[in-house]
Amino acid sequence: MGQWIVIQGASPADTGELSQRALQAFLTIHHAEPCDRVADGATNAYTFAPRFSPGLTIESNRETGEWAGAAGPLFYGDSGRQEALRNFVRADMEHAIPQLDGAFAIFRRDGNGQIAVITDRLGTMHAYAITLRSATVIATSLMVLAALCEANWDFPSCREFLATGTVFGQRTLFREIEKLAPASIYVFAEGRLKSKKSYWRVADFEYTQSGGKESTERLASSLERVMRRITGCYSRPLLDLTGGLDSRAVLGAAMRAAGQFETTVAGTNLDADVLVSSSIAREYGIVHHIINPSHDVTTDDARSALPLTDGEFDVFEYARVAKIHSCLAQSHDVSVNGSNGEIYRGHWWGLLFPFTGSRHWFPTNIVAARRFGHHRGPELLAPVFQSTLQAHFRALIREANQPLKIYPNTAKMDNLYLIFRMQRWQGRIASSTNRLWPAISPFAFREPLELALTSEPAIRIRSRLARRLIEHFDPKLAAFPTALAPQKAGSASIPCSDPLVWTEIRDLLLSSHAATAELYHPGAMTALIQHAWGTGVHGTVVARAVTLEMLAQALKEFASTSNRSVGINHLTQPGLQ
Repeated sequence: MGQWIVIQGASPADTGELSQRALQAFLTIHHAEPCDRVADGATNAYTFAPRFSPGLTIESNRETGEWAGAAGPLFYGDSGRQEALRNFVRADMEHAIPQLDGAFAIFRRDGNGQIAVITDRLGTMHAYAITLRSATVIATSLMVLAALCEANWDFPSCREFLATGTVFGQRTLFREIEKLAPASIYVFAEGRLKSKKSYWRVADFEYTQSGGKESTERLASSLERVMRRITGCYSRPLLDLTGGLDSRAVLGAAMRAAGQFETTVAGTNLDADVLVSSSIAREYGIVHHIINPSHDVTTDDARSALPLTDGEFDVFEYARVAKIHSCLAQSHDVSVNGSNGEIYRGHWWGLLFPFTGSRHWFPTNIVAARRFGHHRGPELLAPVFQSTLQAHFRALIREANQPLKIYPNTAKMDNLYLIFRMQRWQGRIASSTNRLWPAISPFAFREPLELALTSEPAIRIRSRLARRLIEHFDPKLAAFPTALAPQKAGSASIPCSDPLVWTEIRDLLLSSHAATAELYHPGAMTALIQHAWGTGVHGTVVARAVTLEMLAQALKEFASTSNRSVGINHLTQPGLQ
């Protein structure tokens, strides 16, 4: 939940100046003031509460002099929220990290003044770092870090974002700023990165279990325990309930856990998701909230969504999501969803047929083409790239799967799904939503995730494990029909029939004062808008271009009102791989 920023440096003067500018940036960009702070010599830390929920305060251990803060719905052992952070800072860190659960980005100062930053297993809660002068600044806000300096666009990342709506790997939209990797422990001392190591890897969980009844029972029991922890820490949980399998499995676990909860679905009364989920809710006497969000999104709505997304997600698309969660947060205290449930269903494994499970063949070219490099829009950016988009993604795929070289192709596909899809796309949505209020998925907790990864591929393929799981919870629940997810049109982000919105977009992107004008080929943006206006063709690309323009304008505005920029040093780790 919420956000934080830590500034650690060798010079108290640099740390103090950067701290002042960081607080100014949080106030200007996020309209947020710190809910807690610690100033400890050359290290300053600040935490910020979510918009509709209390934030976590910084916890200290008086015996050791250590202190820690966190963002995200944190769990530690059987404890959650503030108690989880309190128990964590009082425990030995090396032995405590395996007990961390949920979605989190944690900072912890030890007795020697070193700062450790710990990311969750999937990298769901995004955190970033940059080195400025004698200090390293680590924060959950990419926009704030970019505002602290004259950050430069990272052209490969901009290309990825315009083509897919996501930035991949540990890069960001800015060359100087690095996204911290999932399941990692970063240690900083005297303003520099001292070490980095991973504490959890997909490669450690090649399948070992049989595909029988025992696997289903163990997974079901683990999800029940997770739901018991969630309902024990939050008094008014709200579960997403659609017509799909993932949310239904979460519902089955919640009913077995016997905690208090209600459910919700977004859509009209004619949508299959609404019809199926409403039938389920009626059958079990569950209070079910149907939210029918307006598809009308203005440029003002999109601009308001920008600081939630850090410019790394289509602001028109997330503006709709933000409206829904802003409404639901008024009467509930946590959103529980079924994201990452796809990993239990062998999502993306269809691309492996007919060699599913092979250790000697992986369809790198097919995955790159169908999952990432399928963009058919115009090449907008002015920089010349040495490779095609598909070739770029082929290289990323090979790099990501290098640690699993001898593993079955199913494990490699799981790895790609977690690194590319769950970390960067779903993680960006989750990080954005947690700036409003807590949002969490039971499928991302350690025990169920590891049990799924070690389940035999034969029972995960074609959603067999998911269906068996629901049947185990309640055969009647499994008997309800499933609703197929609707296919999103390429123009779904911007309402193509609204001439006012398109006029504002044209004026924004084609203005002589456009902050991103130098990013694009001369005339490319004009041609794109003319092609998309009224037809919606390449409308998502236009929406992403608007996102970048709004991001650039927000940073330019902050720079013009703040005192001055700070010199940049790249975040490096000498001697480390």
